[in-house]
Amino acid sequence: MIPTNSSSSTNGCDNISSNCVIWQGPDIACINLCNGDTISEVISKLATEVCTLITSGVVANPSLEGLDLTCLAIEGVTPTQLVPVLQAMVVQICANTGAANPPATELPIMTLPACLVYNDALGNPVTQLRLDLFATLIAEQVCTNLSSINIINTTLTNITGRLVILENCVLPCTGAVVEAQVMPTCILPAVLTDVSVLLLALEVRFCSLETAVGLPAAILLTIQQSFINNTTAQLTNPGSNYGSIGGWNTTPVNLAQSVQNAWVVIDDMYNAISAIQLNCCPSGCESAIFDYRVESILTNGLLTALNFNFIQSSIPAAFNDCSGSTVITITDSNSVAVSTIVNVSSLQNNASGVIIQVPTLNTQLPLNASVAFCVTNGIDTCSETQNSVIDGVTPCPTESTVSATDTTATIGFSNVLGLTATYTIDILDAGLNIVATETINNPGAIVSQLFTGLTASTPYSAEMSIVFNGAAKKCGIILTFTTAA
Repeated sequence: MIPTNSSSSTNGCDNISSNCVIWQGPDIACINLCNGDTISEVISKLATEVCTLITSGVVANPSLEGLDLTCLAIEGVTPTQLVPVLQAMVVQICANTGAANPPATELPIMTLPACLVYNDALGNPVTQLRLDLFATLIAEQVCTNLSSINIINTTLTNITGRLVILENCVLPCTGAVVEAQVMPTCILPAVLTDVSVLLLALEVRFCSLETAVGLPAAILLTIQQSFINNTTAQLTNPGSNYGSIGGWNTTPVNLAQSVQNAWVVIDDMYNAISAIQLNCCPSGCESAIFDYRVESILTNGLLTALNFNFIQSSIPAAFNDCSGSTVITITDSNSVAVSTIVNVSSLQNNASGVIIQVPTLNTQLPLNASVAFCVTNGIDTCSETQNSVIDGVTPCPTESTVSATDTTATIGFSNVLGLTATYTIDILDAGLNIVATETINNPGAIVSQLFTGLTASTPYSAEMSIVFNGAAKKCGIILTFTTAA
């Protein structure tokens, strides 16, 4: 390299000839490069080597000393150059691959035994398979057989145990016959008993029953003895016959059917005799009159008691209440009942009646009253049950207050129904249109409800409805007012 004649420096370095720069690195024998050569010589030697590589190509033949090639079984003298060794390895690999994994087309075709012949997807029988498929089929069949053997072994074990139990129960090996035992339920005491003993007891009991009931021939003769048949007229309804009664057997063939017919006749006779007793001969009950009136008693508007008045009843002097009492039962909508025993014979002359408290009943919904009258003179007994419905009571506030401004109104009233009542108040205009509404839940003893959004100098009315204990009560308009100007 020849230095330029520029007197300026480039990139902070002074211009200098490459002959003046010395290689201070180690000697490199393969390119004959020595420490102390100039840079010009170093670059020349490197360039020469590069050109040789480009011109002649790369030739590399490393030493193979120490490489064991015995397994390749190379014929002749073992090569010491790389390419022959690599070629020998490729040949051996190809030979091994071909021997261990021959193409599927080269595998033999095996004929299936009759037990392994199956149908393909088209229903054609498959009788031959390639060796690899044949081996797979056999392996699958072996697995299936092993599974079946396990099931068979389990079943055999179960059957063996059951057979042992059966032999112990039925075929004793000792030679001695052990009689079976059963547990009687009614013929003999309920303890394990030999079958022969129970059979003998059954025979004794059967003979006793046959003696008491009669032989089948005698029973059939008894069935045929009755002259009442399906055309016989009823006693209670002479226009109809027994054949029209449900349960009547037209041709009884056994004792059960005959007895059933007997009961039909007995029932008919009972009703006929009852009618005779009631209509044939007058009794003292004809002069007995049962009647009552009931009145609700309110406390703070709530129904708390009922007054039963029997002044309109008429009980003959010789009669008194059965066992000294008549039962009054009051039942609410929740089936909760209150019962009271009274004496109507004495109350028929008492204008004050009898008061029955009902604190546990829901008196907001209708109540059912039942009075079971019963009087007797020791010979005749007269009874009758009378029922009535008592209206439930849900009180509306008796006094309501209002305090109005030009756009608001506060309505107040006293709540006697407690926390479970629900009040709804609607504010109506002159046309009875609802302009505001409020629902009051869990009300206190004093309710004060604010309404807003009203119009000044306008007349309004307040309408109230109540829901309490399942009863809905519409109180209507409770007050009217006019907002301030």
